[in-house]
Parts: sequence; structure tokens; C-alpha cells
Amino acid sequence: MFNQLTAKLNYAWRLFGTGFSFFCFGLGSLILGVIVFPVLYLFKPLITLKESARYVIHKSFQTFIWMMKSMGVLDYKVEGDINRLNQSGTLILANHPTLLDVVFIISFMPNVNCVVKQGLWRNPLTRAVVHSAGYIRNDTPKALINHCVDNLNEGESLIIFPEGTRGRQGKLGKFKRGAAQIAVRSQANIVPIIISCHPNTLSKQEKWYQIPVTKPLFCFKISTLDSELHHFSKLDYDDFTRSKAVRQFNTRLYEYFKINLKPD
Repeated sequence: MFNQLTAKLNYAWRLFGTGFSFFCFGLGSLILGVIVFPVLYLFKPLITLKESARYVIHKSFQTFIWMMKSMGVLDYKVEGDINRLNQSGTLILANHPTLLDVVFIISFMPNVNCVVKQGLWRNPLTRAVVHSAGYIRNDTPKALINHCVDNLNEGESLIIFPEGTRGRQGKLGKFKRGAAQIAVRSQANIVPIIISCHPNTLSKQEKWYQIPVTKPLFCFKISTLDSELHHFSKLDYDDFTRSKAVRQFNTRLYEYFKINLKPD
């Protein structure tokens, strides 16, 4: 009886903590978008605006994750060398099981680019944020890929989710070829991140209030490309062989994530 009561109280607290955390996230986004970033845009020189804006977002996400962990809403662990994420010109390829994946990764990296939906560029509350940070707009596929490749070649680091959207109940979704094209064309330094969450939460079909019975544990495994994937991403191609290499890289990349996502 006592254990059941404790479990119910714990669940109620985590539900409150989850709602409070997302309320704070929304409030923080409002403050950043209406006050912080417009001021930053006015007073920071353009040459340092991007880096400063990304650092502010990085620290904000760090604080958000710290708050959720401190309240007992979630826990997380990082396996591997986190310093590998902060090498210039690094392409971060990660699976996308939850709503918080990009929040976690940006909290690990003080200066990283990512792709955002066009709606965020039109939203008056987020427009200043994504513009100041120089994030890449989700335009037509060709323009998007060119923009990503150009940014990597200029030494920026970039987060890409090959699935394109969150998975369902922890299952790995089909990989789109955009990530493979960016990897093959840019020949960037690639660092895969294998993300898992047990029990599942915040997947595509779950609302924020549909929390699991027990506290979820997020795991971020900073991995290393196998020799075959490394081979595909480091060769020069003409148009025909590049197209074939992209298909092969995409297939092998999917298999790589599927194997590594299997529980030990």
C-alpha cells in the first residue's frame, strides 16, 4: 500500500514537473525572442552575432535540462568522448526518438548549426532567435542540402537527423537521403550519436502529459563511423558515382543505427 502511494505521488510530481518545465521553456523562448535577441542583434557586430546567439541558446538549453533533471522529471547519461562534438566542421548524425533530442545535443555544444522549420522564421517570437543564430531554414531539398554543405565547408558544425522527424515509440524511422547527400558531398568529419530513451516518452505520437510510469533515462552514445561508412564519406565522386554512393551510404547508415540501437 505504501509503495503504491509513493509511486502515485512520484508520478504526480513528475507530471507537474514536466508541465512546469515546458511552461518555463515557453516563457524563456518568449523572453529570448522579444527581449534578449533583439538587443543582441542591435549591439553585437555581425561577425560575432551568430556565435553569441548560439552560446545563449546553448546555456538556455543547459539550464532547461538541469531543471528537468533536478526536479526528477528525467535523467540522462553520455557515453563516449563529448569533446569530439566540438571539433570544427563536424557533421552530427543522430536518430530522433524524442522531442528533446536537439535540446540535449545543443546543450552539449556551445556553437552548432541546425535545420529549423520555416514556421519558426515567420513566428514573431522565434524569428529573432533563429535569425541571430544563423540556423538553416528548411527550404526546398536542393537549397537545404547546398546550404548545409556550404556551412560545413566553412568550418561550422551541424546537427542532422536522417529520419527527418521523430520516430514512433522508440522505433527507428526510414532514413531520408538528404543526410547522406550532405555527408558524401561535404566530406565532413562525421560523429554519429545513438540516442535511446527508456521508457519511451515524448515520441511523435505522445503528448507532453503522457509521461511514463517511471522516470525516463536518456542515453547519448557518441559513436565512431565504421570503416565502410568512413570509406563512402571520404572519396571524390562524379555525378553518377556520387548518386550511387549516396544510396549505399544511406542504406549502410540505417543499418549502422539499427544495429547499435539494439539493447546490449
